[in-house]
Amino acid sequence: MILLAAGHCGRRELAVLVSGLLDVGLRYEAGTEERTAVHVLAALCAQHATWLDEAVRRAVRESTAALFPPTDDSQVASLARLGPAALAFLPDPRTMSTPKPDAWFVTSLITDIGGAPAIPHARAWALAHPCLGRAFASKWERFPQRLPLGTPTCRRGIRTHHRRTFRAGPDRDEDLRMLRPLFPGVRHLRLDVSARRVLDLTPLHSWPGLQVQVLGLTRQHLIGAEELGNRLNASPG
Repeated sequence: MILLAAGHCGRRELAVLVSGLLDVGLRYEAGTEERTAVHVLAALCAQHATWLDEAVRRAVRESTAALFPPTDDSQVASLARLGPAALAFLPDPRTMSTPKPDAWFVTSLITDIGGAPAIPHARAWALAHPCLGRAFASKWERFPQRLPLGTPTCRRGIRTHHRRTFRAGPDRDEDLRMLRPLFPGVRHLRLDVSARRVLDLTPLHSWPGLQVQVLGLTRQHLIGAEELGNRLNASPG
């Protein structure tokens, strides 16, 4: 109802509404689900406003930035309502240590938002914290399977990470489909599949220059092994 009302507000009324929501949010302690929910609502009201006083917009930006990084699932759910706009407030992954739970909640937020805008962020976090790779892979359907490789973002990724080695333990064959959009510059892929009886490597056929090492299965148990030729090294252990 509040968002609907915001859509019918005039310039002055919208500024009053948004400022009022910011004030209400401050009645709750920082880091609480209540403050997050109210300040996200204020940001949503301001998000699509054609005109809003700059001081109010600045207050919204500051209050939204203070909500990051999320510290529990309820905050992730609230922040995900902002859509791709939330991605601009994510912390630099290099400033956080993986053991901190916050890193995992940031991962959940990125995958909940999904889509092409989230791919650079998923790639940055997975490269900074390799242990998060499986969390992104488990949500591969949240990202587009094809990404224009001519975009500046991907070109930078290829130049920066062309010597990167990525290690993964795919639970499903489909997990391999999302690796290339996330890590277009990877040239060495190491797969630990000791818990699998068979693995389909077909999604890797069109990945030029990729060297694949499979641990846990022999070539006889790898679908598409022949097409990879000498780019594939497989061993049972």
